[in-house]
Amino acid sequence: MPSRSDMQALVEQMRRLTDGASGGRSSGREAVIATGWDAVDEALGDATGAGDTPGATGGLRCGAVHEWFGADEPPLCVLEHLARRVATRDARRVVVWIGRACWPYPWALAHGSVDVLGEALWVDPPDAGARLWAIDQAARCAGVAAVIADGSALTMAATRRLQLAARAAGTLVLLSRPGRERDRLSAATTRWLVRPARSPTGRPRWKVTLIRCKSASLGTGSGSGVTTRAGPPPTWRLEWDDATAAIHLAGDVGDRSGDATTSATERHDSRDPSERHERRSA
Repeated sequence: MPSRSDMQALVEQMRRLTDGASGGRSSGREAVIATGWDAVDEALGDATGAGDTPGATGGLRCGAVHEWFGADEPPLCVLEHLARRVATRDARRVVVWIGRACWPYPWALAHGSVDVLGEALWVDPPDAGARLWAIDQAARCAGVAAVIADGSALTMAATRRLQLAARAAGTLVLLSRPGRERDRLSAATTRWLVRPARSPTGRPRWKVTLIRCKSASLGTGSGSGVTTRAGPPPTWRLEWDDATAAIHLAGDVGDRSGDATTSATERHDSRDPSERHERRSA
């Protein structure tokens, strides 16, 4: 297992390898990475205000932290899909995977229309403190397109620190967190819940619920920046495509207002406690 000095040497090597990348992000509206799921991108565009700009597309905002909660296991397939979207958008920059718990199978990354193995850096921190430090350092590097990391056990203060680090270089930070941590407060811009779903096609499916979306343009409280919607959080069904090793919206189901097959108890549990806390504090 690597020591802290090994970690620092690895990050320095990453910086040297990416010195040739164009530094910084352009000013103005923050860039987004489209998920490739049209209904999801549309909803995110509406939340961030991109939907009001002709020709603009929605997606995951760069320069921000996005948390993905797995029901029983890390949502590795979703993270692999998003890594491909990042590589398609900015092939010159590196995608850094931090924490062995969120590492995908190399076979999955090497297959499909975009091979992201060649521009990937794998970091295995020795402890939770080193993991947070590594995520922070990678997020601040201009040559890094995205950081995909094990975000388990992160505190509110830690997620706020990572938000500031991501914003400094415009880096996309995706955190994989266990479902049991949904009750923990977080400064993440979006929070997602990924659960297995029944599949009539035999291909793996998931229900993906947007349980939190912060935006300067939305929110009932003054400056709260937290989306508020009537009814259950929006849910979509995603399906694995064997031919492309990618994930698409399921062709037979796509529900922005909530999953009709989800029980009332599940819908209640999908709500984000951080959102409730911020509304009380606003």
